[in-house]
Amino acid sequence: QLNRRQRKPFYPTSMNIDSSLMTDTMTTMVQRVARGNRDVIIKMVANVESVLEVKNNRACRKSVERCRMKTICAFQHSLIGSDLLFMIMFVKEIVGPDGVGHIEICRADVNGFYEELQHNEAANIEKAIIQSYLSHAANH
Repeated sequence: QLNRRQRKPFYPTSMNIDSSLMTDTMTTMVQRVARGNRDVIIKMVANVESVLEVKNNRACRKSVERCRMKTICAFQHSLIGSDLLFMIMFVKEIVGPDGVGHIEICRADVNGFYEELQHNEAANIEKAIIQSYLSHAANH
């Protein structure tokens, strides 16, 4: 049995969070901008769907629209083996009764933990993350 000093610390990583096609695609797109030695990993930590009744004033009928809320997190792989959460994005995907959908990025926040080597590196990564989401949403 190991005592406390001999135990290796356990650092949770983004790899402990399930992957999805959307976040794997986003991660691949962002890697084109990210540094080779410090991967950026994107994961979806929440994905909730709800159905809303929408009243149509002209015909006095109710119809249904589907709304999917997603929480997307971006991590930078650190040198000690853990991952630093540096960006979180809340999005809403809405499909109306007519089947036409639209998306809203409700909020995108950064905490300043992205470790830059070059000026504006973090801003370029953050922009690439948002663009990768918009690109994925436009194609699906």
